Amino acid sequence: MVGTEARESMEESICKLMDAELEFHSGTWRFQKKRQMPSVKSPSIHLDTVLDLLVSFGPFKQDGEAVNQAEIFLLPEELPIFTSALLRHPVLFPSSYSQQVSMERGLYCLRMKSVEAPEGFARRLSESLRMLEDCIKP
Repeated sequence: MVGTEARESMEESICKLMDAELEFHSGTWRFQKKRQMPSVKSPSIHLDTVLDLLVSFGPFKQDGEAVNQAEIFLLPEELPIFTSALLRHPVLFPSSYSQQVSMERGLYCLRMKSVEAPEGFARRLSESLRMLEDCIKP
């Protein structure tokens, strides 16, 4: 089992990477984050979009790895940018990685799951989100 000090260090690292506070529930660390999209404005419409990001880590194995899961809602134009950033990231996918894309509420929902150190998962996810934000800015 991973020691308390290692978990606290992991929590601090992930909080910084994801700019979110982790909560501990039933043996897993998790957080939910809202992504604010740029407003769409025209003379006849004003649209603000808030997209969800759900992430969880745990339970932990003895070697520090954990089951990592993320669910992120993406606009159609965001999906290729985000998945490309994931693929090009220097933290390689572990052999136990899977992802699934579905259409929900008119948005793409990307569900990712892996067994690896949570810091690697969070780093890949946060940097891919940052790349997405840089590419989508108006």
